[in-house]
Amino acid sequence: MFSQALLFASRSLIFKNSKYMIQDKSFSQKLFFHSSPPRRAIPPIIALVLTPIARIGAFLFGRNFRKWWKNLPPETRALYISRLRKQKNYFLGLFGALTTGGIAFYFTHLEEAPVTGRRRFVFVSEKSLLEISKFEFESFLVQFGSKALPPHHSIYKKVTAIANRILEANKDIEEIYHKQWSVTVFDQPDIANAAVLPSGAILVFSGLLDRCANEDEFAFVLAHELSHCIVGHNAELYSRTSVLNAIKIVLMGVCMALLPTDMTGILSYLFGSGTLTAAFELPYGRELEREADEVGLTLVARACYDTRYGAVFWEKMRLLEDIEMGIEIPDWISTHPANATRRDHLKGLEGSAAAVREVCKCPPLSDVDIEKEVEDFVRAVKEKHEKDRPVVLLQLPKRPVPSI
Repeated sequence: MFSQALLFASRSLIFKNSKYMIQDKSFSQKLFFHSSPPRRAIPPIIALVLTPIARIGAFLFGRNFRKWWKNLPPETRALYISRLRKQKNYFLGLFGALTTGGIAFYFTHLEEAPVTGRRRFVFVSEKSLLEISKFEFESFLVQFGSKALPPHHSIYKKVTAIANRILEANKDIEEIYHKQWSVTVFDQPDIANAAVLPSGAILVFSGLLDRCANEDEFAFVLAHELSHCIVGHNAELYSRTSVLNAIKIVLMGVCMALLPTDMTGILSYLFGSGTLTAAFELPYGRELEREADEVGLTLVARACYDTRYGAVFWEKMRLLEDIEMGIEIPDWISTHPANATRRDHLKGLEGSAAAVREVCKCPPLSDVDIEKEVEDFVRAVKEKHEKDRPVVLLQLPKRPVPSI
């Protein structure tokens, strides 16, 4: 059982009279998204473990098939091959039917992404996304529930106010009305992260607010996460990942069945799986991150935040990565663009963001020295890094006692 304080750790944001109002809701009301008990086609926990189980099954099937084929007498193998050749047209027809069905399935599940209008492939239903969101939310509570801040806490109020301001400024976006917005803040100073689940559950770790210099910087990060939710990136990734996982499962079975040893089969599968990931999965993830940066910048511009702090945030992340890790992870091996790439991309969008602020009749940007802020941040981080660096004291070996 969670503590009584956790029962009121989140509050729902509802739209009323053209304003987002705060309304307390109980823990059970916040978690469930249907007026009647939902019927699950596949419980989320089963969906999570199904892929690795299927991959193991493909491995065992391919391996056993190879051993069975190897142990067949030569004349029996020749007989099977002869029968397969006679049925060649049947197998070609089956392959053609499956290919046609796959193409038809793809084109019948294309839709237009909200806000951006980009065409994308999505087959996961909204109900399934809500089920997955509920499971993920419960997982967060199991791990960090004892750290959830109550609604009267100043940090909670600050996060809620910023979220309300962004949503209110962008209330003409239809998808905002399709979510059950809620805020949960975890008191975890060592975690600088935030997430917005497809259901509209906003999850923030207090370490992120410590990392951000001001509200403008935090607002951009929150708007970036809100963009993933509003545009529906989770549905895209789930759909694309499901197709790629199915291809990888087939690849595992084929490699284990056709290659002569377990080692060559496994190595070939790893190479093929890695190629699929590098060619189709990672670039797509980076594209969605770039889109979330762009949409998020527009959201904060319409909310009259200082849009320059979007580029500032990624510059800080780049410097922190350089100080703490010594290297920057290149784009091509990551699901996210490099921090320097994101910084430069947002800098290039500052002109259009300024135009949005002007249309929304926002007050002029302050004349604060952004570059000096970044320099002060770098200096403070370096000083802390040097201060926290452990000092290793070497113990001198004892002088040997001369023998008499």
